[in-house]
Amino acid sequence: YVFGSTSHAHGEAHGGRSNEASGSEEMALIVARALLQRVISDPHNGLQARINDLLSSIDRVGDFDAGAKKLDTFVVIHEKAAGLFALLKDAADRMIPQDLNESNTSIH
Repeated sequence: YVFGSTSHAHGEAHGGRSNEASGSEEMALIVARALLQRVISDPHNGLQARINDLLSSIDRVGDFDAGAKKLDTFVVIHEKAAGLFALLKDAADRMIPQDLNESNTSIH
């Protein structure tokens, strides 16, 4: 309710409905970015912490195959992360208005 009231007042103060929609889109992007940051970087349950725990558990085994297991784990993690980031990029591309997306691709 608070965000709706704020964006509604902001939209009226800056010329109407289009700014209200722009404000809600901006808020959605801010929330999405914060959630992604949390999923990746949370010190206890984030992806980075879980990967570190997994690799540390391989180090504790200390057997002859530990190096091979660790390398295999790196490969799997890399493949999974690449897939995740490709999905995130596709989702982000769909969120960007098409006219904005076309102007960014023509510049690069």
